[in-house]
Amino acid sequence: TCVVQSINAGIDMVMVPFKYERFMETLTKAVENGDVSIERIDDAVSRILHAKHALGLFEEQELPELSVVGCREHRELAREAVRKSQVLLKNDNVFPLSKTQCLLVAGGAANDLGAQCGGWSISWMGGHGNITQGTNLLQAFQATVEDPDLVWYSEDADVSERFEVGIVVIAEEPAAEGMGDRFELKLTQAHLEVIANARKVCNKIAVLLLSGRPYVVTEQLPEWDAFVACWLPGTEGQGVADVVFGDFPFTGKLSYHWPLTQADLKLTSESQHLFTLGDGITTEKTPVALV
Repeated sequence: TCVVQSINAGIDMVMVPFKYERFMETLTKAVENGDVSIERIDDAVSRILHAKHALGLFEEQELPELSVVGCREHRELAREAVRKSQVLLKNDNVFPLSKTQCLLVAGGAANDLGAQCGGWSISWMGGHGNITQGTNLLQAFQATVEDPDLVWYSEDADVSERFEVGIVVIAEEPAAEGMGDRFELKLTQAHLEVIANARKVCNKIAVLLLSGRPYVVTEQLPEWDAFVACWLPGTEGQGVADVVFGDFPFTGKLSYHWPLTQADLKLTSESQHLFTLGDGITTEKTPVALV
C-alpha cells in the first residue's frame, strides 16, 4: 500500500537502504496488477534520465581534484551563504556588537564545530567537537574583536564578572532521519540553565539558536534582548560573526512560520505563529558602539 501510494503520488526515486529487494518485488507486482501504471514508471524514469543527462553523466568527464574541495573560494562562498541566511528575530539594542567591549560567550555549542554542522556531516549522525576543519562561533568572535581577550567564554555562564552583553549559543543535538524525531521541539533544561546564568551577570543577552528547525520559545523570548535563528552554519562560523558585529547587515528572512506553541507544530489552518513567513529584521552595515 505504501509503495503504490508513494509512487502514484509522484515520487520518482525511492531510497530504501535495507529492504530494497522487497521494494523492487513489491513495485513490480504493483505494475503487473495494474495498481501502478507502466506510464507512471516511464514518467519517473524519464525525469531521472533527463536529470542525469543535464549533469553530463552520460558523457566522458574529467574528475575534479579532491584537493580542491574545501579550498578558500569554496569556504568564502559558504561564509557568504551563512551570513545571508542568519535571521534576526528580536533585537532590543544589542546588534551590532561592539568590537572594543568585553563580551561573555556562553553555551557549549559556541565552542563546538560539530553542533554547527548537524547530522549528515562527515558521519551519518554527525557529532560533536572538531569533526572536520572549520571555525566555530567562539573562534569567529575572538577573530573579529580588536583583542581576543575581550571575549570571555564560559560553557555554563556561571561567572562572577559582569558584562554589558552576553551571547548564549544553544543547539539541538546533531542527528539524521528518524534519530532526530521529537514529540516536542523545546529547549532543554541545560539550555534554560545557561541562559538563566547569563541573565544574572549580563545587562543584555542574545540567544543564538543552532538548529535545522524552529523551536518553541514563546515563553522564554520576553526575557531575551535579542534572538537569532542561525540554522546550521556548518564549518563557517565566521559568517555569523560577520553580521552580529555589523561588518555585514542581517538580511535573512524566515522561509516558514515559526510556531507559537507545541500544538502549532501541526501547521493546520488554525495554527498560530510567533513569527510568520518572511519575518526577519534587517540591520545597517555600519557598527555602532554600545553605551
